[in-house]
Amino acid sequence: MTWSVNWDLDNDLEFAGSHRSFLDSFAAVPAQIELTIMLAGSQVYLSWTDLTHSLWYVYRLTTPYEIPSAESRLAVTTDPFYLDEEAADLTEAYYLVTAEEE
Repeated sequence: MTWSVNWDLDNDLEFAGSHRSFLDSFAAVPAQIELTIMLAGSQVYLSWTDLTHSLWYVYRLTTPYEIPSAESRLAVTTDPFYLDEEAADLTEAYYLVTAEEE
């Protein structure tokens, strides 16, 4: 990462400037958030507590390092919970919940 930061500084922040909207789309997770995951047969129930955000994006990923995309997005919700009813055939999945500032 040091190389890319130094390169970017020497090139008028070309990388940061061209990717700013993407980088800004990831809201910081507040320290007080608590995520709960419950398995119920072929369903996965996610719930979280956070009083500072009101719009949430829920993703199901196939690897822990996958970059979330429109294809992996399960929902956009204002509720602090989500029920994944299509998890029946999954042997392994990774969930990501991100928030958007208002």
